[in-house]
Amino acid sequence: MPHTCSTLIVHCMDFRFIRDIRAWMEGRGMLGDCDVVAVPGVAKVLVDPQMLGDADFLLRAIGVAVNLHGAKRIILLNHLDCGAYGGARAFAAPQDERKRHERHLRRGAEIVRERFPHVAVAIALAELRPDGSVQFDEVAARSEPQRAVPIGTAR
Repeated sequence: MPHTCSTLIVHCMDFRFIRDIRAWMEGRGMLGDCDVVAVPGVAKVLVDPQMLGDADFLLRAIGVAVNLHGAKRIILLNHLDCGAYGGARAFAAPQDERKRHERHLRRGAEIVRERFPHVAVAIALAELRPDGSVQFDEVAARSEPQRAVPIGTAR
C-alpha cells in the first residue's frame, strides 16, 4: 500500500460529529485515502488562536500530510455550536454564528494557502440538527477560485 494520500481533513474533535464525519468522508471516497487531524475549533486555531503557538502546531500537522504523505487537498471543517467558539449561545443569532464560522474558514483557508500554495483548500461547515442528523455545507471561498476543489472530488 502506498504511503501517500490525496486529502487531509481537519475537523473538530467534538464527539457529536465523529460518526457523521466518517460517513460523510466514506460517501466521498476519502476513507483509506485521507489523513485526519482533529482539533477544537479548526479555523479558529488558525485565525484567532487561544494560545501562542496553536496555529503553528496545526500548520505543522498540515505540513506532515502535505510533505510526508503527499496530500494535494486540504479540507477545513468547522461546525456550529462549537465549544471553542463558546457554543451557539455565545452569538446573538444563528446567522451571526454562521457568519463568524464562514469568515474564519475563509481566512483559515487563506492562511493554509499562504503556507502551502500548491495545495487546494476546501472549506465546509457542519450543523447538528434537532433530530440528531448532521448537515454538511460546502462554504464558497472568496479567493483563489481556480484552486477551489469540490469536497466530493477525489484525487
